Amino acid sequence: MPSMFWPLLVAPDLPTIAEKTRGLVRREGLLPSYVNPQEGAIYLEIQPKADGTAGDFLYRESLRTGVGSNDLGLDRGQLGETYLVSLVQRGSKVLMEAPNTRFRAMSGDANEARSVQESFATSVLWSFPVVARDASGRALIDATGFAVRDAHGSAGSLKGSLNADRSALDPFGCKAFPMNLEFEAKLTFTGVGAPEASAVSPNAGAVTLVQHQSLVKLPETGFQPRAFDPRGGAFSMDYYDFSAPLGAPLVKRFAIRHRLDAKHPLVYYVDSAAPEPIRSALLEGVRWWAKAFENAGFPGGFRAEILPAGIDIEDARYNVVQWVHRDTRGYSYGAAITDPRTGEIIQGRVSLDSSRGRQDVLLFEGLLGTANTGKGTPDDPAQLALARLRQLAAHEVGHTLGLAHNFAASANDRASVMDYPAPRLRMSGNAIDVSDAYAVGVGEWDEAAIAYLYGDKAPPQDLLFLSDDDADETSGSEPHAVRFDNNDDPVAYLREAMSIRRFALDRFGERNLKPGQPTGELQLVLGPVYYYHRYAVDGALRMVGGIRYQNSVAGDRRGGTMPIDGDRQRAALDGLLDAVQPAALDLPPALLAYLGPRSFGQPTSREEFRSNTTFVFDSLGAANTGADLVIGRLLDPKRLQRVLEMSTRVQGLPTVEEVLDGILARTFWVANPASPREKEIRQGVQDVVLERLMDLSDNATPAVRTRADAALRTILAKMTPGSPRMTAVAGRIRRFLERPDTTPRRIPAAQPILPGAPIG
Repeated sequence: MPSMFWPLLVAPDLPTIAEKTRGLVRREGLLPSYVNPQEGAIYLEIQPKADGTAGDFLYRESLRTGVGSNDLGLDRGQLGETYLVSLVQRGSKVLMEAPNTRFRAMSGDANEARSVQESFATSVLWSFPVVARDASGRALIDATGFAVRDAHGSAGSLKGSLNADRSALDPFGCKAFPMNLEFEAKLTFTGVGAPEASAVSPNAGAVTLVQHQSLVKLPETGFQPRAFDPRGGAFSMDYYDFSAPLGAPLVKRFAIRHRLDAKHPLVYYVDSAAPEPIRSALLEGVRWWAKAFENAGFPGGFRAEILPAGIDIEDARYNVVQWVHRDTRGYSYGAAITDPRTGEIIQGRVSLDSSRGRQDVLLFEGLLGTANTGKGTPDDPAQLALARLRQLAAHEVGHTLGLAHNFAASANDRASVMDYPAPRLRMSGNAIDVSDAYAVGVGEWDEAAIAYLYGDKAPPQDLLFLSDDDADETSGSEPHAVRFDNNDDPVAYLREAMSIRRFALDRFGERNLKPGQPTGELQLVLGPVYYYHRYAVDGALRMVGGIRYQNSVAGDRRGGTMPIDGDRQRAALDGLLDAVQPAALDLPPALLAYLGPRSFGQPTSREEFRSNTTFVFDSLGAANTGADLVIGRLLDPKRLQRVLEMSTRVQGLPTVEEVLDGILARTFWVANPASPREKEIRQGVQDVVLERLMDLSDNATPAVRTRADAALRTILAKMTPGSPRMTAVAGRIRRFLERPDTTPRRIPAAQPILPGAPIG
């Protein structure tokens, strides 16, 4: 019969700590540590209690060095996960265990707490071998394997594996401070399957990164968590409190924020690696937040400085704004180390993409030309890019202060830097006016949000707040929750954007290149101008079947929804269909003649137009993509279902039939084209409509499918028979409508379009 008991684990004879560390320097810090540079090893000294516990800490991991690929996402200074961890000795091992902070019992009853703890899993993140022990019970653990491991999960992104033989501890990157311990290692990944790695590494067969890990002392007691309010614009942390009374909420939510008092102002350090004048622009933008804190009752409560020499960006004690490079443009972001128990922000960490400013210059050189680039004039594209970088720095720092996006701020006269602002441009006579392109300073909503989050004010209630979920490009239905817009009237904004776009396209050509710049690069400048209207389209699309709403709580009389007025919806539909007319989609003949193939030595770029013509610019393909930008999203199944839903609630709103009839009237039932080229563009738009109607039929609810099929039958019935074109179209429609029920459902796929966000 097998034994019912596990044998006791008896640790082998171990040397004393003094014996094991002979010749090594003891470094005092959060825990005493010893580094052996010759062996590439690091040891930690702990004092376990009788129950084996040896302290609680915050643990976080990050990358000191990055890959440099926007697609792979492994950036310099990128923060990874943060955990509350306990060191617990069990026999010859010390486990680093993360308790489950998401599920708790906060009544103070030990039995209730134990019941919750035993109901949910914990996570042992690492096991340290004990390599020395003193009679006092103090133990020395080997942390080398802990430091030299893929804690960040880089192997998954690279589709490779960690090569232990080419990885090692960096003893000079391992540091000890009273509040934190820092570990660093050089990690090499081989067998890399991610094709993007070949563009950013000397040898894609060996991609090497420097990984950083930290153990941080738990914050002092006294931090007061702030209850989360959906109107306040703050990020939240939540947990389940299973000791809550039956009538109380099970899930508790706190706003995420820094600890702030008169003795401990918030200080942010801007990376000195950013070159001038960018560095000064970033510093100025970060400093905008000082006003918000002063108005919230904390004069001097926020300041920003250039990172002094000797301060390590990876040191968890400092809030930093770092300058990051990638091979292509990408998003910047604001991250934080946060105490998972309370929502207290321990460190703010901003990563700013260095390519953003260059993309802004590209946009303005496309709109204005290059004549004033670098001259310091108000319409200098470089100066406009610096204005945008000030906003970008303020925006990302706002995230690390605890603030979420507010994409409705543009509807309240640029009330927040937490929006994604497009430049506010307008036509003025025979020129594009850029004098009011970007606002200066934080906005009214920012100040109100900081007053709620850090002061004693109620959440802002008179200003609209809509965030990421509201701004979803497919399911979003609130016209003011739009990224990269800058107007409170989506219909007027689309018409203004189309006017600016046409003005710039009609003058586009050599003036948009710098002297000596290869003419093959003109396509790269053209892209942001040709699709300049893409985010204005997003706002107008939301008008169709759209509603107005805002975040609210019971009792504040702000709840409920209101449909967009029917006439406003029809005006939006009309503006959208204006954008798919041949005159809007075509380019001037002189520009078409000037656009040539890629110049010799010019690398391929994702910023180039997709082409079916190789060396000839594919203007017809660009027109089809421009049409699909509107039609594909206008005929989205969820959007048409919203149109159906709202039209049954409120008389006078557009119906699905009206929307579909309107599309056909402006794309099929139009006067004969004036030229063969206009005819070809028109037919390309019609092909887009046909494909999207078929997608709609295959992916919509039965009610909307019936209407989509009716629209296809209408095309069949009204077409003039006889021409090869009409015969082919009729055949496509009949084959689709008569397809067997077993035919696989169509999967909608948008036509390839140039990268959009992030833009200026």
